[in-house]
Amino acid sequence: MIKKLSLVAGCSILCASMLPSLVQAHGYTVDPPSRQAYCNEESEAFYWPAGGTGITNAACKAAYDKSGSTIIDQIDQYAINVAKYTDMEEVKKAISGGTVCSANNDILSGIDVASADWKRTEVASGATIELKFMATTVHNPSYWEVYISKPDYDESNEKLDWDDLTKIDLADYKNLEAWVGDDEKSYFTLSVPLPERTGNAVLVTRWQRDDPAGEGFYNCSDITFSAP
Repeated sequence: MIKKLSLVAGCSILCASMLPSLVQAHGYTVDPPSRQAYCNEESEAFYWPAGGTGITNAACKAAYDKSGSTIIDQIDQYAINVAKYTDMEEVKKAISGGTVCSANNDILSGIDVASADWKRTEVASGATIELKFMATTVHNPSYWEVYISKPDYDESNEKLDWDDLTKIDLADYKNLEAWVGDDEKSYFTLSVPLPERTGNAVLVTRWQRDDPAGEGFYNCSDITFSAP
């Protein structure tokens, strides 16, 4: 009996040690800030006073009303597993019905709310920006994609769906190396060429792991174009 228990315990320890390589890759866009990153700037108001009455941003309050503090408690977990992740049609089936920003995660669905009040980062029309993504757990192999909403998309009245997005032509960002900042946190940086546009838009960052589960992370960052 002792030998059997030892084997079970040994297997449990081994299996647990293997799990992070399969299921734990986390992170979120910090520049331009993702919706959950911006709402997290008001994190104290998500817990007190009761009911989120201290949240000053109307979009974050609407997200709180739908999902509570989960949208910031799981700030780095906006993810979904898609086995056939290289097939975008399969990805679109898995993340449908205006759930791009939450990665079709019901408990995070507040981040999908349509609102004119999402905080927008000002960017220059036609500029190439450095997109910064904090990796709370770094894993490779993986690759990156960035999408931008079409000019006729209205975030104040419509939840974001794939039909509203256009893929941005990036460099080949496969197995991108993370770097450590002065805050001792790990980051990825991508150069993202923006179109010549006016008005507002939403950037969607996709960090897709090349693993058996097909885990992919999706973050929405709201931007507004200024003159170049």
